[in-house]
Amino acid sequence: MRKNAVNYALDSLSLLGMLALLGTGTVMKFVLPPGSGGKTLSGLGRHGWGDVHFWIAAALVAVLVLHVALHWAWVCATTRRVAGAERRPPRLRKRADLAYGVAFLALLLAGLGGFLALARSSVAAPAVPPAAEHGGERAH
Repeated sequence: MRKNAVNYALDSLSLLGMLALLGTGTVMKFVLPPGSGGKTLSGLGRHGWGDVHFWIAAALVAVLVLHVALHWAWVCATTRRVAGAERRPPRLRKRADLAYGVAFLALLLAGLGGFLALARSSVAAPAVPPAAEHGGERAH
């Protein structure tokens, strides 16, 4: 398959993934909002749609990783230029570009790791124990 055809396919899958995320997010926000009382849509409740939303996001990330891999040389060179690094002779430019690309990727991964660490450390227990919400009875 030609590179343009692969790019077109990946870009189309990215668009479909984003539209699917928008659709499932809209369902969870407006059709099955928190406290919607166990209602379902197409056999899935709010948590089921949340699972679908998550897996669409995971698939979209995989497609975007492939997209970045196909454009890796451009990502590296553009990162070097945005960082304001001087131009180097062609024989040294590829190494410099690769170093900037790897540094950019490392920063992205460190940011994701930092966000996840912050989220994990910020989880709070509910203010009211779950059993007390329902008058001491457990919901089935």
